[in-house]
Amino acid sequence: MTSKMFQADYRRMTAEGVKFEPEDVIRLNALALKVKLAARPFAALHLPRVVFLEGLGGRGFTLREPSIGHELWLERVGEYLDYHARHNFRVAYCYALSREHTELPDPMKPRRVLRKMFGWATRYVLPLTSETVSDALDFVLFGADWTTGEFPPEKPGAEGAGDAAPGGKTSPCIGALVAGVARRLPLTLDDAKRMTAAEFYAALRGARAADGGFDGSAERKDALGDYFRARDEIRARSSAGKGGSA
Repeated sequence: MTSKMFQADYRRMTAEGVKFEPEDVIRLNALALKVKLAARPFAALHLPRVVFLEGLGGRGFTLREPSIGHELWLERVGEYLDYHARHNFRVAYCYALSREHTELPDPMKPRRVLRKMFGWATRYVLPLTSETVSDALDFVLFGADWTTGEFPPEKPGAEGAGDAAPGGKTSPCIGALVAGVARRLPLTLDDAKRMTAAEFYAALRGARAADGGFDGSAERKDALGDYFRARDEIRARSSAGKGGSA
């Protein structure tokens, strides 16, 4: 899906000589679509996404969309396992999302976690191609939402979001849980851990609306600001490139 606002800006800017990289097109269109959806974010929720992967000899496993409990566990494991290495990322996420978060080993015991995780992956993940595993993870993590993972440039003076997790890093999940407490969501921590991120954020938005804190026009204005910053960044980079090649 493409946004009419993005299409108009793309035609005008290319006519002016602005050069778009492929990732610029994807990002700016996604941010334009977020503007369209910003004033009406209360979309219906669907069942969590599920994928079944079958390996050699009929040995298979099921991956499910992560709950808040999975996300918290994976954040903790990420403190000692480098997810930038694709193999580590695939093993950790396949292992975590193939079972309930309550069945995962204590993340504060790294040696036990890594032994169980990689032992399981040897039997179930290694027989599969990397493309198969990557496609399955992409689906359960992101679904078919083309706006996922596309963010605007940071606002001037922004210092990041999220509450500090152990080790000094920010944690989006902890930040969301704190926001839930602030909004007086009638959920226990165990309730929240069983919910997917989409379900939890929908509950947050509902609580915000009930408190009179949702302003559709303001939401759209904020989304427009994100879009304009990204658009200006592309224009500035293109201009700088022309100046450097002159």
